[in-house]
Amino acid sequence: MPKVSGFQPYQTDGPTWENDKVGYRHYLDGRHAKDLFGKLQAEISPENVGLTDKMEVVDNYHVMEKWGRDILPVGNSVGIGGIAISTKNGFKRIGSIATDTLYPVKKTKCRILTEGPIYSQLQIKHHQARLNNKNFKIKEKPAIWASSYAYENQINVSSKHKTDENLMIGLPKVVTDVALDEIRTKNWIALYTYDKQSYNKENVIGIAIVVPTKHFIKSGKIPDTEKLSNSYFAELSLKNTKESISYFALGCWEYSNTQFKTKSGFETYLNSFLRGLNADVRVNILD
Repeated sequence: MPKVSGFQPYQTDGPTWENDKVGYRHYLDGRHAKDLFGKLQAEISPENVGLTDKMEVVDNYHVMEKWGRDILPVGNSVGIGGIAISTKNGFKRIGSIATDTLYPVKKTKCRILTEGPIYSQLQIKHHQARLNNKNFKIKEKPAIWASSYAYENQINVSSKHKTDENLMIGLPKVVTDVALDEIRTKNWIALYTYDKQSYNKENVIGIAIVVPTKHFIKSGKIPDTEKLSNSYFAELSLKNTKESISYFALGCWEYSNTQFKTKSGFETYLNSFLRGLNADVRVNILD
């Protein structure tokens, strides 16, 4: 456990998925939160990020480099688009924080499903996650496309026990006090904040989660008494969901695109993204 030996020192805390606009990473060290890399150039960040010259793991990505930097403080939240389980007894983290003495997941496996210049996808499987006195199998499949500031995640939650738990999708509320804003469309709901919410509140970042209307229950702020208190959340129903639930998370840093220097510019991009999701697509096969 981290209180005894520290978090497992993965490079950049775990796997990353990245395109020409933005980068994201998953804390595979036991916290299972998701973080944001702000990018200054289209090229993929150097492969030695998070490593010393001797290829030893080091935290060197909180400093501005030519490629960009880690910009979003996550704290004990689940990060940008991270997940937890919502129960009648509060929100249950999938994983641990530094002060925990027990780890609730027996085994987690991560592998690359697809890696390419247009589309990449990971798979993260949590086996026997002990939450709310029940065992769950939880599968995540985060994916990213070129030229988008968003990533998609597909979630599947199953248990041999009879359950009434729901899925929680989070946004960090570590250094901001702004209210959670909302845009509703026919099929999707965007929940977002826009503020100086980088480390030391130096830069403005617009962050959002976009969740399916058909599964949406409510949104809000997690109470201060919870271990995930630095989070806003969207609660999604897991009833009658044999198939995966898909949602999106967006990270828009002012230095990545001048459009994001204003809230209206960020909201314009977010509305455009929503119009794309809601558009009807028709495929014609030509002989």
